[in-house]
Amino acid sequence: MGLRIGICDDAPDWREKTRETVKHYTDQMANSVEIYSFQNGNELLSEEHPPMHILFMDIEMSDENGIDLAMEVNRKWPKCQVIYLTNFWSYAMEVYETRHVYYIVKEKFEEKLPGVLEKAIEQLRKQNRRVVLQCHGGVKASLKLDDILYFERDRRVTYVITKEKEYTVDEKIQEIEERIASDDFVRCHTSFLVNFFYVKECTRKKLLLENGKMVDVSRSYWKKTEDAYVEWMKRWAR
Repeated sequence: MGLRIGICDDAPDWREKTRETVKHYTDQMANSVEIYSFQNGNELLSEEHPPMHILFMDIEMSDENGIDLAMEVNRKWPKCQVIYLTNFWSYAMEVYETRHVYYIVKEKFEEKLPGVLEKAIEQLRKQNRRVVLQCHGGVKASLKLDDILYFERDRRVTYVITKEKEYTVDEKIQEIEERIASDDFVRCHTSFLVNFFYVKECTRKKLLLENGKMVDVSRSYWKKTEDAYVEWMKRWAR
């Protein structure tokens, strides 16, 4: 997998040091890597370059807040793995409002880099996982798990709802759940298997999805759903 790694920092010396450190480490990897440097949000969010896979984001910049920029990155490039790189511990709680994989104090950067990059790359691999389904109409579909909003069982068929279209399969929810074995999905009802990435709100009786769909949470599945959602949020907030 070719990687595009971005570095956003308004301090030229740190931007260059980060670039050199990342290049030194990634030169030893089998992956082909392109490294991009940005000094502000306008350069980072410009349409003049492709989306980043991994982004090292400074927090305290002269005219901008890196946490606000990370929120924009979350929206524009939802698969981008954001890694905060800062001189200050004081922002550790504020960054929980964004999706990111790590928070590094700059003095620990070289020490932490190998493990942090490994974690970010593993998250990217997970996002590219697929499931192959034998659908009605003689169609065999290979779908990215990341593109599936939810599975819904109704009578003797299961509907697979993706961002683009809907498929119908004979497999039961339990069979699909066991086959995909993903912590990003939760069985919140005998008839529903939902992707946490598309959950906007979680209440005791319902899950509100980003497309407006309200999914029932049955009493017997509530505790499991709540615990799984809390753990999932912690994982994505680290």
